[in-house]
Amino acid sequence: MQELLERHAEEMKDLTAEEKWGYAFTYMFYNQAAVGKVMHDWHIEHVTLSEPKEQMAANKALEGFDFRNDLKNVAARTLVISGKYDGLNPPERGKEIAALIPDSTFVEFEYSGHAPSIEEPERFIKEITSFFLSEPG
Repeated sequence: MQELLERHAEEMKDLTAEEKWGYAFTYMFYNQAAVGKVMHDWHIEHVTLSEPKEQMAANKALEGFDFRNDLKNVAARTLVISGKYDGLNPPERGKEIAALIPDSTFVEFEYSGHAPSIEEPERFIKEITSFFLSEPG
């Protein structure tokens, strides 16, 4: 999230912390009207890192956390899902992750951002079900 906020820092420089989250959502979701309120309410209720100081501490804890070199060791069949309009974890990153995991499948959702399970729930269920019911290999 910090990377997304930094990328658009100039545009958000005069916004409150809550307004910044709302602004960031426009870069994370395909259908902000449908998803924005759901995600905003969920964030307010469940995520406690709403203050800039708290967010900075969380980001500091994740600095240098890069698990890509270990992905070759994943032994389980893996489904990697990305939403086309996800500015936080764009499809390019999902494709990179899938390429590093043996026996992985990458699926891009055309009408989703960061929350395909909310933005395209029927397709999400279909893809997950199909993946788990399909034969390995």
